[in-house]
Amino acid sequence: MKKDPIARFGARLEKQGILSWQGRQQVQADVMCEITEAIKFAEVGPDPRPEDADMYVYYDREAENR
Repeated sequence: MKKDPIARFGARLEKQGILSWQGRQQVQADVMCEITEAIKFAEVGPDPRPEDADMYVYYDREAENR
């Protein structure tokens, strides 16, 4: 936990009284739920099209002007 920025930020918020321990636990539960839903969506969804393999990999100046 020493170098985990998310855990450190949560501890800092808790120490400053901005976030309670229960609130922190709820945030972690919500995040895990979203991650689980995203994994399920990815597993049951269609495979990406081969022509989209390099999409968002390189900067496309022309796409910016569309």
